[in-house]
Order: sequence, then structure tokens, then C-alpha cells
Amino acid sequence: MTDDDTLAPDVGGRALMPIAGQTLIEYQVRIARACGAAHIVVLVDRIPAPLEAAFERLRLDGITFEVVRSASEAADCIHPEEQLLVMAAGVVAARGIVDHLASKTVPTLLTLRDADTVSHYERIDAVDRWAGLALLNGKLLRETAAMLGDWTLGPTLLRMALQSGVERLPTDGSGLSLVRNEQEAMFVAQELAGRSRFGGSGFWQTQIVDPVVRQFLPQLLGQKVTLELLTAFPATLMAAAMLAGALGWISASFGLFLLAGFPMAAAGVLGDIAARSDRVLRWMAEAKLPLLLALLGFAGWALDGPGLGWGPLVLALWAGIALILQPRTGVREAWIADADIIAVEVFMASLIGQPVLGLMIAVFHSVLSQFWLVRRQS
Repeated sequence: MTDDDTLAPDVGGRALMPIAGQTLIEYQVRIARACGAAHIVVLVDRIPAPLEAAFERLRLDGITFEVVRSASEAADCIHPEEQLLVMAAGVVAARGIVDHLASKTVPTLLTLRDADTVSHYERIDAVDRWAGLALLNGKLLRETAAMLGDWTLGPTLLRMALQSGVERLPTDGSGLSLVRNEQEAMFVAQELAGRSRFGGSGFWQTQIVDPVVRQFLPQLLGQKVTLELLTAFPATLMAAAMLAGALGWISASFGLFLLAGFPMAAAGVLGDIAARSDRVLRWMAEAKLPLLLALLGFAGWALDGPGLGWGPLVLALWAGIALILQPRTGVREAWIADADIIAVEVFMASLIGQPVLGLMIAVFHSVLSQFWLVRRQS
């Protein structure tokens, strides 16, 4: 099996430009790894302290890579038969673009039609410019390194690729940027956020949360908000929701539970843009139903009073358990009950002073959804 290799040469401070809550070099390494790169080689001319810190963050996430200082060192790390995914310094590309290029079976250059707006990209001829991404092979890199001399690697490798008859893959430049300053880094991060796909389902998530997050995420990226901060925010809100539930504050507990969904969605999109996964965010997504069940239990317990007895607690647990026992299916109608919509029903009813009615609606909705999914599955 052929391994992919990523060569990411550094020019000046572009490797440390902020992209989607991390440095540009981290973005390049993570995207390459997410697109199948098994052996990653990072070529830098120097390693200042901030760059070493970026490398350490990658290592802490379990990403292995080699750091080299010259083209000959890079060539020694790569087998002649290996495919070579080249990323030029400062290039930021959406994951779909890199995926498409990596799927090619022959040496390929990603190209842009020559125009004034792309004049900072490397010129190929009178028609095209190099977009900063290429799929080559280790043999070409070794041949280039052997005859390099005083020439710089990037232009020489590009010229050698063109002389060998490499194919060209045109792109319109959408989701692609050769970053030169922090303003351009911010712009491309916002563009990537606008192109992102939300993975949520259900009425509340798709009709309320996702549109709000899509509207405000570019502004958050402009403030250099990190994934760690976005993840800590919903975790704090969920903890506050549990505390409010334990104190019997029904409206506040379910309101905080719903509010936590907004930073969770933003963190999920940011993680997807940057090809990062966060353990806390993943745990929160998996724990959402159990946390809702706990809130329902708190609400039922708090409503234990004269004339009601254990009725509210039974209703609360019934609604939560029916939700947990729903069959897991890929296609779900918008009206099907989920953790968010059940929380909305109880929250709205408690706001008008009818929390028991909210529990009754939640039971009816979750049981009906469970019956519908089981019947359709069978």
C-alpha cells in the first residue's frame, strides 16, 4: 500500500498564522492526516519557540510527523515509490479540495487561472498559476534534491514536475488561499466556516441552532476563539443546568441545556474545519440523552406535591427512557422526538407555569416517536 506524505515548507512567519483556532502549520498537518497521509514530513528553515509549541500540540494529539531542515533531508525520509502530497507554505485549502487531489492516481498539480487576484501564486505559464497543492512522488523529490544546489525547493520542484508531464487539476479558488497576513488568514477561516456542513439533525438543531451558529461563527473566528474555549463553554452550561435541576429550578435547567447546544454546534463546526476532534465535545454529544434524563428526573422529583405524588417523576422517567430506547436510524423525520425538542417542550410549559403539562407532552411525543420508528423498522 502506498503512503501519502506531506511536505510543508515554511516561509517567514506564515506557518504561525491563526487558522480556525490553531496555527496554519497545525491546520496543514491535521488536514493532510485527515485526508489519509500516513507519513508526514514538515520542512522548515528554522524552529522558533511558537513553532515548537505548535509541534508539541500536534504530538499531544497523537499525530506523528518528522521535521526536517533541508530538501535533502526530506528526500531521505521519503521512499521513491511513495506518493507525495505537497503543501506550499501559507496554503490553506478546504478538506474537500485536499481529498479530491489525494484521490488522484497520477502526479497532479492544482492550478488557478491566471488573473490579477491570484498574482501572488507561483506562475506556471501565461495561462495558469500553481495553487500551492500537488500530488507528486518521492522519486521526483529525490531527483530535485539531488540537483538543487543554490536553488530553492518550491520553484525547482514545480519546474521538474511540469517537465515530467504532470497533469493539471483546475480550481476556481473557492475554499483556497495563499495566506500572507493575519487579515487573509481571518478571511479564509471565515470562508471555510461558511462552507462547513452541520452534522446535527432534528427540528431544533436544524431550524434554530444551526442558522444562528452559521450567522455568528465567522465573527467568533475573527476573535481568534479556540476550540478549547468553545468546548469549555457548553460544558460549563451543562454543569450549570445540572445544578439548577438539582435545586428544582425547572425552567432554568432546561433553558441552560438548550443554550449549551449553540456553543456545542459552533465547536463541532470549528473542529470539522480544522480536522480536529475533542474528547470533551465527543463525550458531551454521547452524554446528551443521559443528561436530559437526569434533568427530567430532577423536574419530576421537584414537582412531587399534594395531589400529584409520584406522578410527575413517573412521567419524567417515562419520557426520558422512551427517548433512549428509540431505534437508531439514519433517516429521521423532523417531527421525531429528540433530546432538544423534549427539552423545548418542558421548558416552554414551565415558563407558563405548567411543567406537568410539559412532561405529559414529552411522554406523548417520545412514545409516539418510538412507536413510529419501531413500526417503520420492522
